[in-house]
Amino acid sequence: VAVWYLSDDGKLERMVCTYDAKTGLATFSTNHLSSYVVGYDSWVNPFADVKASDWFYEAVKYAVQEELFAGTSATAFSPNTPMTRAMLVTVLHRLDGKPSASGTGNFSDVAGGQWYTDAVIWANTSDIVSGYGNGKFGTNDAITREQMAVMISKATRLPAVSEEIQFSDSDSISNWARSAIAVASLHGIMRGYPDNSIKPQGNATRAEAVTVIVNALKEVKVVEKTAS
Repeated sequence: VAVWYLSDDGKLERMVCTYDAKTGLATFSTNHLSSYVVGYDSWVNPFADVKASDWFYEAVKYAVQEELFAGTSATAFSPNTPMTRAMLVTVLHRLDGKPSASGTGNFSDVAGGQWYTDAVIWANTSDIVSGYGNGKFGTNDAITREQMAVMISKATRLPAVSEEIQFSDSDSISNWARSAIAVASLHGIMRGYPDNSIKPQGNATRAEAVTVIVNALKEVKVVEKTAS
């Protein structure tokens, strides 16, 4: 069971929704009264390592249906595998509609004609990524949580916030990432761990990355609706 928002011009937009088979209720968040359609979502989960009971299941389902993410194979999503920097910019590129990328890029470790080439060039020319400052992008490096926050904050262009960051390990957040993590956490895109840490230098897993991406997409739509 799933829910779609029906716009005034007749377009359907799938909501991020949770269905409880025991109660028969579909739950979703919105900030506007509109017309919604309830229906059956026929997505068949192809991933043996993604279960309906997993905390990241709905995010994986939504991202795969929207063709933002793909599995690491036909039957595996690899939720606990570290997300690479190339993977993340590729997802952000898809999220923006895969605009064409011109030029050759500024990174010596980004070869032409690779699955990530256009995405890296696009992200660089769009001021979403600047690399390590030594001519390297770090293509296959695992992305840290603070790097992920910066890229997503820049890509979504969510409003800045003035509140202080309140995590048990806030002091370990790099200065260049503090505002991005504040935006991500206070907009509900990135959440801390049960011990109230954010682990900024920890590697982001694919499960964490897909959840943050879907949270960001939801928040951008909420901001757009509020602004309009």
